[in-house]
Amino acid sequence: MKAALIVISAVYALVLIVGSVVIFQRREPPLTWVAVRDLPVAQVIKGGEAVPAGRQYYVRRALKKGEAIALGSLAAVPEIYGRENEVAFAVSVARDRIGGSGLNIGEAARLCKERKALEPVIVRLMLCSPDASYCLGLASIASSRASELASFFERGPLPYLQPQSTMPICQ
Repeated sequence: MKAALIVISAVYALVLIVGSVVIFQRREPPLTWVAVRDLPVAQVIKGGEAVPAGRQYYVRRALKKGEAIALGSLAAVPEIYGRENEVAFAVSVARDRIGGSGLNIGEAARLCKERKALEPVIVRLMLCSPDASYCLGLASIASSRASELASFFERGPLPYLQPQSTMPICQ
């Protein structure tokens, strides 16, 4: 009985230690900044002279121009919230169609397949691997249009997202 108690205690301690190590290793690395240009000693850092280094960061809430960005306002992973009366779906997106005059989070887009367009869908998220030519997009559409959306995924090639400003449509 005493030997079993010692074994159970040892296993518990081992699990506790291993679990602590795993949790410690999975925590987010500290946010570091990189200078965009050479900065002399005692120079006041101005907007555009330093950027976050090493990874992408997402804002947790909308920020207005000139508003201070606290560390708690950033996340290493975007937070996605369900929306009432909407259906969300994942779809492929060409990297060159993201950002700038292309697709941005919160904007309307079109879902394309075999030269047919389904619009508007709303872009909710873009996840891109650093060296990938295609990204994963998360978009949503009104739940009343779910059967129309389903027809785009039934058979044949997979659909993709395209900015609404792109012409010609779905080519």
